[in-house]
Amino acid sequence: MPRAEASSWSPSASQLMLAGAIGAALWALVIAGLGAVFAPGGWMARAILISGASLIVACLLRASRRSLRLVAAAGGASTGLLCWLWWFVDTGRFAAWWSDPLRATAEARMQVIRGSTPFEPTGALEDLLLLAVVLGAALTCLVLVGLGRPFAAGAVTALLLLVPAGVNGVSVGWAFLLGAGVLLALLAWLGAPSPSLPGLLAAAVAAALAAAAVAVAPPTRDRVWNAAVVAGPVSGTVPDVTITLAEDLRRRSNAPAFSFTSDTPGAHRFALATLTDFADGRWLPQDEPDAAGLDVTAPRSSATLPPSPVPIGFSRVAPVTITITVEGLLSSWLPLPQSVMSVTAEESDFDPAQWSWTAESSTARADRTITRRGDRYTAVSRPLIAADGRLPVDPSSLPASATALFGDPAEAPESLAPYLELPPGMPDALRGAAREVAGGADNRLALGLSLQRWFRSGAFAYDESAPYKPDMDPEDPYAVMEGLLTERRGFCVHYASTFAVMARELGAPTRLAVGYAARSTEGGETIVRGRDLHAWPEIFVDGVGWVAFEPTPGGAGVRADTGEQSPPVEREPGAGEQPAATTEPPSTDPTDRRDRPQEAVEQPASPAAGAAPPGNGWPAGGAALILLLVLAGIPIVVRRLRAVRRMRSIARGRHPAQSVWAEFRDTAIDHGLLLRAAGEPEPRARTAEALVDHLVARGSLSGGPAEAARRLADAMAAERYGGIGGAGADPELAGLLRLAKVGIRDGAGRSARVRAVLLPRSVLRADPEGRRVSGPHAA
Repeated sequence: MPRAEASSWSPSASQLMLAGAIGAALWALVIAGLGAVFAPGGWMARAILISGASLIVACLLRASRRSLRLVAAAGGASTGLLCWLWWFVDTGRFAAWWSDPLRATAEARMQVIRGSTPFEPTGALEDLLLLAVVLGAALTCLVLVGLGRPFAAGAVTALLLLVPAGVNGVSVGWAFLLGAGVLLALLAWLGAPSPSLPGLLAAAVAAALAAAAVAVAPPTRDRVWNAAVVAGPVSGTVPDVTITLAEDLRRRSNAPAFSFTSDTPGAHRFALATLTDFADGRWLPQDEPDAAGLDVTAPRSSATLPPSPVPIGFSRVAPVTITITVEGLLSSWLPLPQSVMSVTAEESDFDPAQWSWTAESSTARADRTITRRGDRYTAVSRPLIAADGRLPVDPSSLPASATALFGDPAEAPESLAPYLELPPGMPDALRGAAREVAGGADNRLALGLSLQRWFRSGAFAYDESAPYKPDMDPEDPYAVMEGLLTERRGFCVHYASTFAVMARELGAPTRLAVGYAARSTEGGETIVRGRDLHAWPEIFVDGVGWVAFEPTPGGAGVRADTGEQSPPVEREPGAGEQPAATTEPPSTDPTDRRDRPQEAVEQPASPAAGAAPPGNGWPAGGAALILLLVLAGIPIVVRRLRAVRRMRSIARGRHPAQSVWAEFRDTAIDHGLLLRAAGEPEPRARTAEALVDHLVARGSLSGGPAEAARRLADAMAAERYGGIGGAGADPELAGLLRLAKVGIRDGAGRSARVRAVLLPRSVLRADPEGRRVSGPHAA
């Protein structure tokens, strides 16, 4: 908290109202920022109304009665609660919550676990969301008005801007962070003992630095709690994308990631990201944005390095049009067909302008959004896939330079150098295997086919249980490749990595692609599921583009290329060895189609089908009850704190008689002994002695307690008006107070005693120390 903010804030009425307006504006900003998690709608207006009304009423109460801090905070919180209750009853859902709160809570829970961000807050979910706003606004009122900490109140509210990043890894953006920084600076300035222009500038600089720190924080991987949602494996915070891919692949999720229709049946690759840097034995994505800031609506071709904005792809590769509909995939990288050239939006909320090309590949990512269910777009590509052992282009039809191998990487053009880099210390066994497999291959495409046939010859097995730990030994970046050659088993990341490294060793520029592999047939939509996640190597051919190869002897790549579950053996002419059995787990037909019965995807049971599932969380009724209990407890806490403060004043000798009298008088008020009632006489004067006489006359005090009260009144008058006392602690005063309070309690009825504890009337008075009293209660 800034040093400028005092521990005891004593603002003017105008400062209070300005702080309330700034706090309300900050809440409105936060609510708008939550649109990345909860879809914009009517709930936003209601949430802004609830938070704004809470803060404005709290500040109005505090401005009208300066000493009623906690009461003013409670009044603001109550206003927000009343706004929520008024709307809640009007929805007609009150009866459902009252009759079965667990079932209603389960409905909200199902909306969350079955959906993906941004959620549509309807029904029970909207009820709970707005109740959370009520609680948040109540906390802001307590900190701002009750504790007098404007900056802290704003900081607590502004923290909610981190929710979108925590839920789906997407920042709210510079505009929201800058706005929050300005509002926090204003609150820090208002909270200073002497607000000044330099103080405002200093607070603005501090808030701007904090906002910048949040804005430049790296994105996190999308959070997924829904079995029907598929998280993209690529993230800026993952040290090695292939590790995340391996973890996700082992889960073998059957949840649909997206679906597509194509005018060309056959094998398809959908790339999320490409990986080039292998300097430390880890594959890192090419994630630098396009230097010109081009989005995916700008046509480009991957036939050159870097990709050209002009579609100059190899003319004899026919373009393919694919329309993609996002199902459960949550990713800040857009799934695009291999060698994509352009993207256009279909009729959906998908905004292609938010997706930017990366600088070095035909992949696209977004900084301020992720893929959403229902996003629909059409991509045009010229796919270059070496499926079924056949090349997409004939090497003999190309210039020799287009497929030439580089015996010395230093001889390669600068644009190809990153795709030939390898860490030092390659094992001789790996180098020797690469040269042996290459045989007489004299160009990149022939080399790619040789490697692909070798891995698919039957000598290697597909095994998703094979360990994949590229970072186990930092001193040995080739451990994964050595392990594959030794164990002869693994899955796509093993084979793609080893293929790329061996090809680079022999002078072919390569990279890895991470995404999905699927096979389409004519007509209908093809569903791509989480288990179709895949990695494959690509070799660059000058003037043509990146050609995808499939060395993995099983999994999604083989299913996409052949439509078969068992991996076929690719043989050299005359090869006669027997294939080795794979350990790929049995899988369902990869050609899932909309016009065919789909596999059942395990879903949570609907709350309407039976009892609410366990772990529903707090129902709205329980949360509302807790809030009411907290609000009801505020007067009790305030009264208790006031009594403790007075007793400390007595013990320290600071106006002990006045403190004792104030406590006695408030005890009488709490028990309803000084209420004005028709036909009953009032005290004869506004003095302490007259008040005691009044209590004795009505039978509320008698005997020893009455005498103790008279002595307290005399001591207070002597201290206040005669300058007698107040020089030190007087233990006798505390004893007299206890006796007088016992008399008051004994003279009151049971209901009055209960109310005095639960709803003390004296808390509503603006006289905590008993020095500014008016009316018949005066002393």
